[in-house]
Amino acid sequence: MKKLILLAAVLSASHTLAVAQATGATTNVFSAKSSFPGHDWKQIPREKLEGWSLAGLATAHQYADSLHDASLMIVQCGRLVDEWGDLSKKITTFSIRKSLISALYGIYSAEGKININETLEQAGVDDYPSPLTKMERQARIVDLLRARSGVYHAADFETDFQRKTRPARGTHAPGTFWFYNNWDFNVLGTIFEKKTGLKLGDAFVSDHLKT
Repeated sequence: MKKLILLAAVLSASHTLAVAQATGATTNVFSAKSSFPGHDWKQIPREKLEGWSLAGLATAHQYADSLHDASLMIVQCGRLVDEWGDLSKKITTFSIRKSLISALYGIYSAEGKININETLEQAGVDDYPSPLTKMERQARIVDLLRARSGVYHAADFETDFQRKTRPARGTHAPGTFWFYNNWDFNVLGTIFEKKTGLKLGDAFVSDHLKT
């Protein structure tokens, strides 16, 4: 049975505050500065879940059960909205890396440390033993983030399905075609470390993600 952990960070504080204002509420636990946990997550009392539908949460719980999920957490502004299942159980997960890398690129792009419109050629990226073509070198970092690089090289950690369905090189120009491409995701890690001087693992636990 496939097991999943879903971590949902949903509804920004400003959106929830707007909901509270629209309903005439005067207080909102989410309108304060985000608070991130130490050893334990702070649970929000059910009666203070303004902007959340208890019936909707119950429906989400039922849907998660229908998928045979092992556990689920819903977190907003560092506070626990709801949870179910065994959250302490360690479970193998897949395809998490891309979401984390995208978050890091958002942070460092906003700080001006990475220009996501820079091309692979401008970033000094190439491949070995088969170099990138002139067209492939025009793929931008943002194309890689969107899995639309147009670079169809063999890559580490590919599945059999990816290998079988990978388009031929030169089939699609950068930015024009989506393909779930491990080459894109792997190269994003290399570019990030080159641009920031940080290892991905170190960046994940940096003050950028703690605050």
